[in-house]
Amino acid sequence: MKAIYSGLIAALLIVLPITAANASTVTVMAYPTQNVSNIVINDTVLAVIHYPNGSFVARQVQGRSYTVSYSAFASGPSKPLLELQEALRKYDPNISVINATVTMTEALSSNSTTAVFRRSSVLSVWVSGIFNRTASGVVGDFRWKAFRLDKALYFNFNGHEEDINYFGGDFMEGMGLPFFGDLGEMIPEVSTINFSAFNTPLSQWSRVYDASKNTTYFTKSAPTQVLYSASLTINGQTFSISITSDPSYVIGVQGYATAQGNVIVVSPAPSAPYTDYAAAAVAAVVIVAAVAYVAYRRRR
Repeated sequence: MKAIYSGLIAALLIVLPITAANASTVTVMAYPTQNVSNIVINDTVLAVIHYPNGSFVARQVQGRSYTVSYSAFASGPSKPLLELQEALRKYDPNISVINATVTMTEALSSNSTTAVFRRSSVLSVWVSGIFNRTASGVVGDFRWKAFRLDKALYFNFNGHEEDINYFGGDFMEGMGLPFFGDLGEMIPEVSTINFSAFNTPLSQWSRVYDASKNTTYFTKSAPTQVLYSASLTINGQTFSISITSDPSYVIGVQGYATAQGNVIVVSPAPSAPYTDYAAAAVAAVVIVAAVAYVAYRRRR
């Protein structure tokens, strides 16, 4: 019986994709002249669990609901910042993490057949060292945009530590089912801070220059990523596991920027088309006036 329950709990996790605005989204705002950038990771994991009405799991979970929220700030050579810095420096050894703010919210609601668990983490990180001044102008290497974190990332939330990267064990604890054997072996721990899907040159991303804000935006969305999937049938009842991600990316660079591969080059903005046309029109009027004046003088 214990083996059956162990297999059952191992197959309960169903993580569904959510909209790119909330799931695995990275928004970067870079300030080349100051050589600092703000990386904001909005990472939401949604777990939906279906179980038969009246089953053991229904009796254990039904009616459980709660919402909790934590916030933390880290600066200096703290462990979470060093972990982030190590992940970024695999791509660019010049990056330094300055500080980070994180807010994590967990919520659970359930009924007789379905339980929904939601974990949202918003991680705002300030970094330096991406840009350099060269003879051709200010350039920045953005290979790091496809970084992934392959270890737990613990932040201290008012005296207790929570991992904001791996998803699995915290879900089972929230469900009130942490006592069936070794959860570390039964529940897949999936890294949610994983942007390897964006390992394509920035020169292939969509690019828009907003002259009113003097900011260039590079954007890209990736296909839905299946991180893990499995299914298990016990006594005619099937439980599925599907962990997916629907990531998107926005990189804003202050100034007029172009991409050469993964390198961003910031240069003076070219003249707006209407300015060129206005100058040409003024020149044409001056020429016509001059010709008319010469003709008038000759007739006299």
